[in-house]
Order: sequence, then structure tokens, then C-alpha cells
Amino acid sequence: MMRFFQPAVFLIDRLRYPHKFALISFFFALPLALAFYFYLSETGERIDFARREMQGNAYLRPLQKLVEQLPQSMSLADAFLREEPFAVEHLPNKQAEIDEIMRAQQQADRELGNVLAVADQARVVRADWDDLKKHLPSLTPAISNDLHRKLQSDVLSLMSAAGDASNLILDPDLDTYYTMDALLLKLPESLDLLSNIRLFVASHAGQSLTPEQRADLVTQAGIVQANLDKLKKGMKVAFANNPGGTLKAGLDGPLAQYYSAVENLLREISRQADKDRLDSDLNTFHSLSAAALFSNSRLWAQGSLELDKLLAARIEGFQQRRDMLLLLSLGAVLLVTWLWAGFYLSIMRTVANLKTAANRMRDNQDGVTVTLDNRDELAEVAQAFNSVGQALAQSGKKYRSIVENSVTGIFQTSPDGHYLTANPALARMYGYDTAEELIDGVNNIGSQLYLAPGRREEFTQLMAQKGVITDFESEIRRKDGSTIWISENVRLIRDGAGNPRITKAWCRTSPARSAPRKNCSRPRRRRKRPTTPRANSSPTCRTRSARR
Repeated sequence: MMRFFQPAVFLIDRLRYPHKFALISFFFALPLALAFYFYLSETGERIDFARREMQGNAYLRPLQKLVEQLPQSMSLADAFLREEPFAVEHLPNKQAEIDEIMRAQQQADRELGNVLAVADQARVVRADWDDLKKHLPSLTPAISNDLHRKLQSDVLSLMSAAGDASNLILDPDLDTYYTMDALLLKLPESLDLLSNIRLFVASHAGQSLTPEQRADLVTQAGIVQANLDKLKKGMKVAFANNPGGTLKAGLDGPLAQYYSAVENLLREISRQADKDRLDSDLNTFHSLSAAALFSNSRLWAQGSLELDKLLAARIEGFQQRRDMLLLLSLGAVLLVTWLWAGFYLSIMRTVANLKTAANRMRDNQDGVTVTLDNRDELAEVAQAFNSVGQALAQSGKKYRSIVENSVTGIFQTSPDGHYLTANPALARMYGYDTAEELIDGVNNIGSQLYLAPGRREEFTQLMAQKGVITDFESEIRRKDGSTIWISENVRLIRDGAGNPRITKAWCRTSPARSAPRKNCSRPRRRRKRPTTPRANSSPTCRTRSARR
């Protein structure tokens, strides 16, 4: 198991904590950032999808009005061409009404035609209407009816194309899907069928129908009934799958009116089809068909508004979830950053406390401990440090006690001849009251202590060559001017670059020459002794009494 984590440990051990945090945060945040990006992308696509549906719904509104008005135009045109007086008065008004709808459709086409890729198809519809209106006086009733039916079919095809291009036909939610199905397919198709039935019955008033005509009338009525049944089923599913219940509240009344009006008209059609001859007085039929057509138009208009509300609510829901996720993510990032900062500061506080405690231990201060409020592994590190510190403190006390109570002089010097440390024994040996007085009073060991000129330089050369000197004997001048002979045992300590840093030594007076010699105006000549260190000897510093 440890081998598996060894590369990670190797990497982490070579990084500082800010880099560790940055590395871990990067690999932790990367998959989250990718998931967040994909979620936002998907949410944006769904919002765009719903907005495109709203564009399609807006584009359908003038087309639906054309589907309503073109059958009436066809009926009036047929009567106009048969020179019926009422048509001469009403046809121009109906044509002006359709012209206004065409202008509204043209405006919608400018805004959305290229977006929905139906601009060319819409231009054909408008051109066909202008051509039909222009040449209508020269047409026969049959040709006029055929051109009106073709124009009606083209408008229905344009509605279908707009529905496909605007994603309406692909809506993913059941409530909006079946509402769209009613607006795009069921209601326009029923409106077209009801208009054709009305025109057919009106044109055959008081006449006997051939078997083929009767069968065609019954077939169209049957299609209307099947369409109505599908609409009822679809809207029932839509209501059941509308979480807020707003769809049923908005469409329940118009739907009930439409169902009743169409069923009443179908019963009248069935009654007329069962008779040998159609009634010459069709007031009841016209009243029922007008109610069915009106309720169809009213239901379509209300359904279009409700569909827009559902799509707007869906977009708002996506946006709210996206904004909430953004806020939560921002809060999480801030919280994680805050926690990372707290973690880093906690570690650095522990490191600082450990460093401070180590410096105090180095300065031989007693009672050094690290106190933390942590309850994690760093607290265990602090406890271990305190245990080590206590052990070192006890060991240091023993060592200081040994050094301070030793009868042997122990000291450290710098390469330029200053005392760095000294024990009381060395101070007494040299005639000083305290070690601090010795350290402050001797600034140049070579000139202030050694009697023989060049003795310090000889000592320095040997130290540089060998690194260790044992039994290096010299005559030393004490504070009061008297002299003694000492024997030094010295080790040279070098820094990382190999340069001399300090010398550690201990020395003592030679037992044979322990008595200090009084200060003389002229130093007596003495025989030089060999200074070659003895091999494998322990580091000792001894003084010898001056020769008599």
C-alpha cells in the first residue's frame, strides 16, 4: 500500500504548503468545474430551446387567424362570383381584414422568418393571396374555391414548418407538449374541417346528396370527432402533468365550450346526413357551426397564452436553478478558500510556535513548551516536540551543570581570536571572576593571552591542517599578569562550505606546573617542546608549572 502512495508522498514532500494547497485544489476543482460547465451548458441549451418554442408560438398567431379567415373569404368569394348582393358588400371588408393579418404575418416573418427558416415559404403564401385577390373577379366559383383551399393548405403547411423549426413538435414536457399539439395540429385541422363542412352544407342547402357526397360528409364529421377525442385525451394528460395546476385553470372553460359546441354541431351534421334532402333553412346549422368555429378560435388564443406562460415559467425555473447553483458554488468556493486559509494559518502558527520554542531552547531557556488548541495531528506533533524539548532541557541542564561545575576549562573561540563561550573553571584559571568577564575582557587571544610571539599563529596553522589538536602546551598570561602553563585539546568546526567556523576546546593547568609564576619584566628563556599532537589521545587541556 505504501508503495502505491510513494510517488504522491514524494511530490508533496517537495512542495511548500501554498503549493500543496494549490495542487490539491486544482485536481479537486477540475472535475467539479467540468461538471459545472456541462450543467450550465445544458441549462443554457434548455433555456434556448424554450425560447425558440416561444418564438414559434408567436409566429403561429397570425397564421392561425389566416386559417380562421380564409374559409370565410372563400365563402364570400363564391357568393360574390355568383353575384349575390350581400357578398358584394362584405367581401371587401373580409379581404381588408385578411390584408391586415398578412401585414402582421409579414412583421412576424421579418423578426423570426430567418430564425425559423420559413421566410421563403411565408413569402409564397403572401404572394398567392395577393394574386388570388387580384384575379378573383375573373375566376369561376370552382377555381376560386380551389385556390382558396390551396392557400389554406399552404398556411397549414407553413404552421407545421414553423412548429418543426421552433422545436414545438419536440417539447419534452407533457403539459406543454399536448398544449402545443392542440395549437399546432388538432385545432387548426378541426377548424379547416369544420369550415369545409360548413361551406359544403351551405352550398347544398335543400338538395339531395349523392351517396358519395353523403359518405364524404360523414367521413369529415368522423375525422372531426376523432380529432376531438384525441384532443380530450391529450389535454387530460396535460392537466395531470402540470405541477402548478395553472393550465387547467386557464383552459378548462374554453375547452368545455369547444367540446360542447363541436358535439352539438356533429349531432346536427349527423341529422342532416340521415335525411334524404338537406334542409333549405340552415339557420340552426349555421348557428352551431359559427359557435364551433368561434370556440375553436377562442380556445386556440387562450391555449397560445397558456403555452407562453408555461414556457416562461420553465425558463424562469432554469434560470433560478442556474443562479442558485452559481451562488452556492460561489459560496462553496469562498468557504473552501476560507477553510484552506485557516488550515494554512493553523499550520504556520504551529510552525512558528515550534520555531520560537526551538530558538528558546537554543538560548538555554527553561520551561519551553508549545501550547496549541488543535485537536488534530499537529497537536500530536506539538506533544512530541514538548516531550523532546523536556528531554533536551533535562539533558541540557545536566550538560550545563557538568560544564559549569567542571574543574577543566571548556570554551569556544572564533577564527579571529574571540571567546564565544567559556565556563567558570576557565575564567578562574585565567584569573577572572566570571566567564562573562573573561569573554568581554579578552578581544584578541593571540596578543592578550599567549606569551610566546607567534604561538597563536602556530596554533591556527596546526588547526587548519589537522582539524584536531591534543596536548597543545602554551604559557598564558593571566589577568593579574602572572603566567601559567596550559595544555589544550581542540577540535575545529567547519561550515557547509568548508570554512572554519568555531573551535571547541578544553584545557587545564599542568599538575607539575600548577603554581602561577609572578609577572617579570623580562620573560625567561625556555626550551621549546614538541607540539606534535599525540595520536588517538582524548581531548584534554593541561597546564604545566613554569620551569624554575
